[in-house]
Formats: sequence, C-alpha cells, structure tokens
Amino acid sequence: MISLPISPTFQRHDLPIQKPLLDEACDWLFTEQPNGDFSGYVIASTGSRAGRFLEERLALRAETDGLLQSFQAPDFCTAAELADRALGLAPGVVADAPLRGLLWKDALQSVGDLGLAGLMSHPPKLCDFSGLADLAELVQNLHRDLAAQGLLFADVLSHDAFDDSKTERWRILVEIQSHYRHSLDELGRVDIHLARLGAAASEIGLADLKQRAVLLCVPELPLIQKCLFAKLAGQITLVQAKPQDLAESFDAWGCVQPEVVPHSTGLSLPTAICRFGENPREMVELGLRALRERDEPLPPEQVSFGLLEAECGPFLEQALAACGQDLHRPSGVKMTQTLPFTLLSDLLNWLSSPSFTHWVDLLTHPHFESWLVKHPALDLVKTQLGEAFDCYHAAHLPARRPQSWLDLKYDNWAPPLLREASDVAQQCLSCFTDGDAAMPILAGRLRAFMSKICGDESIVPDATLRNHRKAGALQKLVSILESLENVPAAAVSQSALYMQMQPADFLRLVQQYAQRRDLPDPYKLGAIESLGWLELPLDPAASVIILGFNEERVTSAPKGHPFLPQELADAIGLPSDPERLARDAWVLAVLQATRSGAGDLVLIGGRTNNDGDPLRPSRLLFFDDATRSLDRMKQYVAESPKPELAQTSAVDVFVPPLAPTAPEVKRVSVTSFKAFLDSPYHFYINRLLGLGESERSAIEMDALLYGNFVHDITERFGRCDSKDSQDADEIFAALCQMATQSEAEFFGKEMSFAVKLQTELIQKRLRAFADAQAAWRGLGWRIDKVEEKIEIDFEGVELVGKIDRIDYHNKLGKYAVFDYKTGNKPNTVKKVFYKKRGTDEAKWFDLQLPLYVKLAEESLFKHGAVGVAGYINLSEQPTKDTFSVVDLRAPMATGSKHEWSDDELAAANEYTAELIQQMKNSNWHDEVGGGQWDSLTMDTLTGRGLLK
Repeated sequence: MISLPISPTFQRHDLPIQKPLLDEACDWLFTEQPNGDFSGYVIASTGSRAGRFLEERLALRAETDGLLQSFQAPDFCTAAELADRALGLAPGVVADAPLRGLLWKDALQSVGDLGLAGLMSHPPKLCDFSGLADLAELVQNLHRDLAAQGLLFADVLSHDAFDDSKTERWRILVEIQSHYRHSLDELGRVDIHLARLGAAASEIGLADLKQRAVLLCVPELPLIQKCLFAKLAGQITLVQAKPQDLAESFDAWGCVQPEVVPHSTGLSLPTAICRFGENPREMVELGLRALRERDEPLPPEQVSFGLLEAECGPFLEQALAACGQDLHRPSGVKMTQTLPFTLLSDLLNWLSSPSFTHWVDLLTHPHFESWLVKHPALDLVKTQLGEAFDCYHAAHLPARRPQSWLDLKYDNWAPPLLREASDVAQQCLSCFTDGDAAMPILAGRLRAFMSKICGDESIVPDATLRNHRKAGALQKLVSILESLENVPAAAVSQSALYMQMQPADFLRLVQQYAQRRDLPDPYKLGAIESLGWLELPLDPAASVIILGFNEERVTSAPKGHPFLPQELADAIGLPSDPERLARDAWVLAVLQATRSGAGDLVLIGGRTNNDGDPLRPSRLLFFDDATRSLDRMKQYVAESPKPELAQTSAVDVFVPPLAPTAPEVKRVSVTSFKAFLDSPYHFYINRLLGLGESERSAIEMDALLYGNFVHDITERFGRCDSKDSQDADEIFAALCQMATQSEAEFFGKEMSFAVKLQTELIQKRLRAFADAQAAWRGLGWRIDKVEEKIEIDFEGVELVGKIDRIDYHNKLGKYAVFDYKTGNKPNTVKKVFYKKRGTDEAKWFDLQLPLYVKLAEESLFKHGAVGVAGYINLSEQPTKDTFSVVDLRAPMATGSKHEWSDDELAAANEYTAELIQQMKNSNWHDEVGGGQWDSLTMDTLTGRGLLK
C-alpha cells in the first residue's frame, strides 16, 4: 500500500476564464515561447481531441505572427500516457491485453474448483471456458481499479476496515494475484498497472521526460498518477482553470477537492439554458430548436453536442443528415456493430448450435454471401441465396428438422442451389470443424479465414465511412489474432486450457477482447462534433448543446464491484461519489464561465429513455438558490410542449424519404384500408413497395401462419356435410377432423413441439365455435359460400376482396357476410364505426365489413339482399359474442342490438372513395405513432434499435 506524498512543488499557471480554454492556453504558450517553437513541450489533457484543436490554434497564431519558419508543434498525450513515459519500460516488455487475460484465466485455474467455490456461490467449472473468462474479466477489473489507487489484494485484506467474514474470499484473491504475478515474471513481462504501482512505491526516481510537461486542465487523477507526478514535480507545469466560486477547491495536483465544494456553490443557471425532453428523440429536437433560436446562425465548426445520452446519437445523426450536415462522433461505433464482428458472432453461433437459423445467418452474412457469390464453383447472383432460404423455410418450417444442418447437401427437400452453396461453405469452414487445436493454431486459422472472406484489400481504409469501419474492425481483429498467435510458448504449454481449445471457445475469447474496443470515426472537415462530458471544458466551439443532462449520465456514482462492498471501497480510497460530484461541478462551472451568451450553453435532460424507463435530472441543476431549484423541478415534472422544427417535421427527419415516383395504385384490397388508416407511410412501404419481414428462426406458427391454418380448417368445414348440423358435438367432431387434415397438409407427419402444442390448443377455440355455430344454425342461417373471391370496379381502381363466409336465411331471403378472426382478443362490430352525438356524421375506423357488403351486393346478389354483416371470433379469450353481427337497414333474425342504415353504408362508400383519391394523389405521409410503426420493417428502415 502506498500513501499520497507530501504536497509537491509544481510550476503553476491559472488560466483566465474569459474565452474558450484552448484559446487561453494558446495565449499562455506563446507568452512562454514567443518564437513558436514548442518542440520541448508535451501537453497532457483528458483526451486526444483537445490536442488536435490546440495544435491548429497554435499553427494559426504562428502564421498570424509571422512565425511559421520557427513554429514547432508540441507533443500531445493523455495524463496516463504521460505517467507511463516516465516508467522507462523497454519496448515489448509490457504484456498486452490478450496475454494478461490468458494469464488471469490460468491463475483462476490454479486455485482449483475448491478455490473458485470460495470466490462465489455458483462458480464456473474449470472446464467451462466461457464462464471462466467472465470471472477472469471480473477479477482483472478489480486488480486494475485497486492498482490505480496503489493497492494490491493483500492490502485490502489487511486494511483496518476489512470485514472478517470475507477473509476466505480475499485470501483466494491474494493467491490468484500472486500466481498471476509469478507467471508474468517467468515470461519476462510486466503488467502496466503493477509497473506503475512499483515505480510509485520505489525510492528510485523516474526517467527524465526530456520535455517540459504540461498538465492542461485535468480535474482528477488517481492516486498512483499523483505519486508518479510528484516524482516529476520539477518537470511538470500544472495549468488549470479555476472558476471564481471554486478558486479554493483545488489540491496540490490541480484536482478538484470534494470536501470544499459546497452545495450552495454559485452554479446559478439561467432558466433559459435548462430544458427537458420526454425522450431521446425529443431531446434532439430541443437541441436543434436551440440552434435555430440564435440571433445569428453559426458555422458547423462552432457547434458541439455533448452526447451524454448514447440513445440520442442515432436521432441526432439522422436529423443533421436530413439537413445535409455531417456529425463527427470521435467514439465512432462499438466493435460489436461492425460486420467483421457480426461475422465472428454468426460463426460462433453456428459452431455452438448448428441449427438451420444459424446456418442461414452465417451464409447470408454480407461478407460471407459476397464471397459465395464470387466463388467459381457456384452460379449465384446476390439475391438468390437469401430468397432460396426464405422459400425453403416457408415451405417446410416450422417443422421438426434435424438439429444439425451440416448435411444440408444431402437433404432431398433442399433445392440444388442450397445444397451446392452449403457444400462450398462447409469446405471453407472445415478448419473450424476438424477438432480441437492449440490456441496459436486456431488464431492462425481464424486470421486466414477473415482474410479469405473479407479480402486482404479491405484492410486498407478508403474515403467511405462504411469501408473505414470495416477496415478498422479488421485491423483490430488482426491485431488481436496476431497477439494470440504470438503468445509465448511457455504461457500456452503450461495450461491445458490453451493447448487443446475448442474452436467455439477460441471465438468467445476473441469476442471478449474485441467487444471492449471502439472504432473512432475519421474527422471530416465541416462536421459538427459530438463529445463526452470530460472533453467539453477544452472544446473551442462557441455553442455547446448537452444532450442527456441526467443523474445517470452526469454526477453518477462510481459503479461498485461484486467482491468489494461500497463501504470498504470508500474506506480504502477508491473514487467516491463526492469526488465525481466535485469534478462534474468544475466541468459545468467552466462551461458556464466560458459561454455566457444566449444560446452558447444549453443543458437538455430527458424524462425517459427509449424504453420508457424514467431518468432523473442531474443534481447539478439544483446547486442553486431554492427558488430557481424549485422552478427547475417543476419544469422537469411538467409535460413539455411538442417543439416544432422550423424546416422539417419530426416525420421528415426521422423517417426514410419516399421514392421520387410512387407506384401507381390500380388495385386495392378491402383489408388494406385499415392499414392505410393506421399509417399511410407503412401502407406505402408494405403494400406498394412490398417491404416485409422474413423470420427464419421461427419454431412455432406466427400470427399470419396461425390465421391461415385456422382459416383452412373453417374452409374445409364450410364445404363438408356437417356444416348444416345443429348438433354442437357433431360440428366439433367435424372440425377436429378438418384440423387433422389441415395439420397434415401444412406440417407433414412431423412437427416441432411448439407447433404441436399450438394445434392442440386450437381445439379449445373450435369447441367454442361449435357451440356458437349450432346456435346460429338454429336461427335459420346456413352456410352458402366460403372463401368467395370478388372484384369490382370502384373509383377507377379494382376493389378486391375474399369473403371468408356467406350465409343464407331461407325464410328472410337475406344473406349474411362474415370474416373469421383468430386474434387473442375478439373483434366486435362496435369498434369499426361510431356516430357523433347530436349529429348524423358517421366515422369509420375499419371499412372491411361495409365493403364486403358492397362487393357481395354488386357482384353476387340483388341490391339490398345482404341483411347481416359481422365477425366470427375464434379468439383465445372465451366470449359470448363468437358471432358479433350487425343488422343492415332492418332487424334480422340475429338477436343483434346493432343496425347500420342506408345512409351509414353510403358514408362508408364515400369515405372509401376519399381514401382511394388520397392513394392516387400519393398522400403517404402521416404522424409518427400507432401500432403500425412497431415493426421490424420500420426498425430496420429508421435504424431504431440498430444504431447505438
């Protein structure tokens, strides 16, 4: 355990806070070096981006002052990198992340099953590679966090505040850490965290930095860095910005001290800069609105977004793109969102469970499919493979198929195209199905596989963002694989875990290392920047808009560790909630002091996230006087008015645009009007463009297939002799027989357990229908026609429909038209129509039934011959209204309390004509909302759930 040294003597400079801090830093540097030669300086800050902008400002200042000939830029790094420079470690001696991870897993194995049982109640087995990897990561993170504060596991065990009931667990952790350190020593490698700790505890001085180091506005440092910098005090200058109300709140290292940041600090925030949006999308709309409210528009380089809420990112990117503006996100994307990573995931899923779904996902992955299309042994175009799998699934699934699809080429059901493609793919993948192998061998195989599928030329980035991300992901994966391929032989040979690895376990290992990494996007001139919280104080933009100013994103307490109770973490000096609060108060105070104009700083918090989970406002919003704090809380709990965007609506910004020329509407089905009323846009992309969803992973009937299956049963019943029976038992027996016939035709002799259960549960619905059918037949109605297809010309289009069932009443001489419904909830005729009180105005929500009447009367019967319309509910919920009917024009023998007049039916025809005209006029716009928008199709088009 090391302790904080007595306050060292650093050179210091306090920056004025009258303009952006980078400009103030530029002025100070030129006072230090008037000739513009900064080659003897290294400047450390909280992020690398500040260095890029500071270098630009220094160069521009040198050009203005005529100093370009003598100008030399300084070096830039982070505070952690600066500390590591002074360690003087030889190149290649520091163990990289993959090697450290392997050694931690080996250290866990060294304590055996009994030792692992002492760590947790349900530990992984020594043979459980995936579980062992997760536990190793947990222990490694604890090692990192403690080492940053100058602690080993043994120091925690011996601390005065230690709970003796946890002694056994920490004794095992000490043993694991000792084994890890011993393994590093044997390999001649060092752990960077242990190297820092050892250098801080040693009485030997550190290497000369050979440059004048500047710590530029660093508000917090872990204890280990403070100890290292104390040894370099004579070489370091602390440059800090000290807002007036926090001027006395800094320690000897220029970091903000939590004990001197009062809750009554002068963070007096004007009401105008604090706003709240209902959700991430509305937060983005408020941010754009704030930009438009400025008296004078700003160029893109003078605007930055503090992107604290990650869910705002996709909305912001889309909204700016709709205005022709790029957004630069330095953090880029997660590795998990790149195609090379998803190729690994698809390969792992297939190796772990060689099912049809996983096989299709792998073969239709964009990279793998592109490779297959170009293969000389196949005659493929890009669209064929996916369509072939979809057709195969539609014809034969869901049904019980072999779990392993390795022998798809021998499946007589599969068309030749699939068999040939599967054969080629299996040959390519044979390197992963040949059995276990040593880890370096598997690393070489995977590297060769990625090179074959993705192509060597893909590793060179080009101008497009997609290829940049693909190339970046491949570069990082290749780097990881090279590290695993070059792990010292001693590290591999001493562990059976790495000598004979299953390919699936190896892929999990690669995923574990890759998924932690980000892919920064390249800087693009003229793009608006999006930044993290700690990057904002050194941001030079004139206007900063912060999205996600919530307690979960700002002033959030440090996350605890399962092995380390918060009380003990506080006692041993790990970062605490008061320290984070002090740091964030400094960030906000600097932002407010450097941007005092209207619209220069806007804080936007959210009430909920995308899933509707509530978010809390940041505590920093209430470091104010009581009146303003109360008003701010009222503002947070109030329902905000919907902001109107000046140039584009929310729909225009967040919904993909329509095609320039929409398909001409020539044919409209009766059932499609409900879809149009719900969402004209969804109707356009689904009914006219034919965009839909293909679910290959189904192991049971979805709603569409379930409805088709039940309709097939009712159609068979409507054509059999028992349809005229008034005996409920006879009707039920006939329905069960029809169900057996439909089952054999739909699914064959074998089906999955889930489908078998669904078909058995259908009998409950058929029983209720049999009882209701017997009673309906007793009223004198008999089935006359089933599945009757009708087409008529209406308002210049073909109006088409297929009426599920038409009944006839001999005595009344009237017909009834019905539609079978199989939803979970019964349909009622009351929900498709209403009449406003005190008026004769009729409003239709669903035109299916009145249009069935029109089709039947114009095509089959004389005008007025249809006397009844309704639904026949075969719903999951039992209902007395199996037959939900409405009488037309006059009461019929139905017992119904509902009646539609001629005027109301005429209103339905007029409304239909109006909707058809809207379709002809290509009126496909609608407001966002409604069930039609909750679909995979819309998620894919808008990026909802796909962009992070």
